[in-house]
Amino acid sequence: MTATDSQLVEAFNEHFVCVFTAEDFSSLPSIADRSASSSQLRSDIIFTEEDVLNVLNKLRADKAEGPDELYARFLIQIKEHIAYPLFIIFKKVLFLKI
Repeated sequence: MTATDSQLVEAFNEHFVCVFTAEDFSSLPSIADRSASSSQLRSDIIFTEEDVLNVLNKLRADKAEGPDELYARFLIQIKEHIAYPLFIIFKKVLFLKI
Protein backbone atom coordinates (compact mmCIF):
# COMPACT_ATOMS: atom_id res chain seq x y z
CA MET A 1 0.00 0.00 0.00
CA THR A 2 1.24 3.50 -0.80
CA ALA A 3 0.80 6.58 1.31
CA THR A 4 1.56 9.32 -1.20
CA ASP A 5 1.07 9.96 -4.90
CA SER A 6 4.81 9.82 -5.52
CA GLN A 7 5.02 6.37 -3.88
CA LEU A 8 2.13 5.21 -6.06
CA VAL A 9 3.85 6.49 -9.20
CA GLU A 10 7.09 4.80 -8.17
CA ALA A 11 5.27 1.50 -7.55
CA PHE A 12 3.70 1.61 -11.03
CA ASN A 13 7.04 2.52 -12.56
CA GLU A 14 8.79 -0.43 -10.90
CA HIS A 15 6.07 -2.78 -12.12
CA PHE A 16 6.05 -1.62 -15.74
CA VAL A 17 9.83 -1.43 -16.04
CA CYS A 18 10.04 -5.15 -15.36
CA VAL A 19 7.23 -5.93 -17.83
CA PHE A 20 8.58 -4.15 -20.93
CA THR A 21 11.74 -5.09 -22.78
CA ALA A 22 14.25 -2.93 -24.60
CA GLU A 23 14.20 -3.41 -28.37
CA ASP A 24 17.40 -4.14 -30.30
CA PHE A 25 17.46 -1.74 -33.25
CA SER A 26 20.94 -2.72 -34.42
CA SER A 27 19.78 -5.45 -36.80
CA LEU A 28 16.80 -3.88 -38.56
CA PRO A 29 16.41 -4.93 -42.20
CA SER A 30 17.09 -2.31 -44.83
CA ILE A 31 15.03 -1.53 -47.90
CA ALA A 32 16.37 -3.73 -50.70
CA ASP A 33 16.07 -1.36 -53.66
CA ARG A 34 15.52 2.32 -52.97
CA SER A 35 15.79 3.17 -56.67
CA ALA A 36 12.46 1.51 -57.48
CA SER A 37 9.75 4.10 -57.97
CA SER A 38 6.49 3.87 -56.08
CA SER A 39 4.60 3.20 -59.32
CA GLN A 40 6.82 0.18 -59.97
CA LEU A 41 6.11 -1.12 -56.48
CA ARG A 42 2.37 -0.61 -56.90
CA SER A 43 2.35 -2.44 -60.23
CA ASP A 44 2.85 -5.68 -58.29
CA ILE A 45 -0.58 -5.29 -56.69
CA ILE A 46 -3.20 -7.44 -58.38
CA PHE A 47 -6.83 -7.63 -57.32
CA THR A 48 -10.20 -8.01 -58.96
CA GLU A 49 -13.75 -6.83 -58.43
CA GLU A 50 -14.41 -10.20 -56.79
CA ASP A 51 -11.65 -9.47 -54.26
CA VAL A 52 -13.38 -6.21 -53.33
CA LEU A 53 -16.69 -8.05 -53.00
CA ASN A 54 -15.04 -10.69 -50.79
CA VAL A 55 -13.78 -7.98 -48.43
CA LEU A 56 -17.25 -6.44 -48.30
CA ASN A 57 -18.68 -9.88 -47.52
CA LYS A 58 -16.35 -10.17 -44.52
CA LEU A 59 -17.60 -6.95 -42.88
CA ARG A 60 -19.30 -7.44 -39.53
CA ALA A 61 -22.70 -5.80 -39.36
CA ASP A 62 -22.47 -5.30 -35.60
CA LYS A 63 -19.52 -2.89 -35.83
CA ALA A 64 -19.77 0.86 -35.32
CA GLU A 65 -19.37 3.33 -38.15
CA GLY A 66 -15.88 4.14 -39.34
CA PRO A 67 -14.19 7.48 -39.99
CA ASP A 68 -16.22 7.76 -43.19
CA GLU A 69 -19.39 7.68 -41.03
CA LEU A 70 -20.75 4.67 -42.94
CA TYR A 71 -22.06 1.71 -41.00
CA ALA A 72 -20.91 -1.78 -41.99
CA ARG A 73 -24.55 -2.89 -42.08
CA PHE A 74 -25.22 -0.29 -44.81
CA LEU A 75 -22.16 -1.34 -46.84
CA ILE A 76 -23.21 -4.98 -46.59
CA GLN A 77 -26.68 -4.15 -47.88
CA ILE A 78 -25.35 -2.31 -50.95
CA LYS A 79 -22.23 -4.42 -51.57
CA GLU A 80 -23.40 -5.69 -54.96
CA HIS A 81 -23.83 -2.10 -56.15
CA ILE A 82 -20.58 -0.66 -54.83
CA ALA A 83 -18.08 -3.46 -55.50
CA TYR A 84 -17.29 -2.36 -59.05
CA PRO A 85 -17.09 1.41 -58.32
CA LEU A 86 -14.80 0.68 -55.35
CA PHE A 87 -12.68 -1.56 -57.57
CA ILE A 88 -12.28 1.30 -60.09
CA ILE A 89 -11.45 3.82 -57.34
CA PHE A 90 -8.83 1.55 -55.79
CA LYS A 91 -7.26 0.87 -59.18
CA LYS A 92 -7.08 4.59 -59.97
CA VAL A 93 -5.64 5.43 -56.57
CA LEU A 94 -2.94 2.84 -57.11
CA PHE A 95 -2.31 4.06 -60.71
CA LEU A 96 -3.00 0.59 -62.05
CA LYS A 97 -4.32 -0.20 -65.50
CA ILE A 98 -7.97 -1.21 -65.57
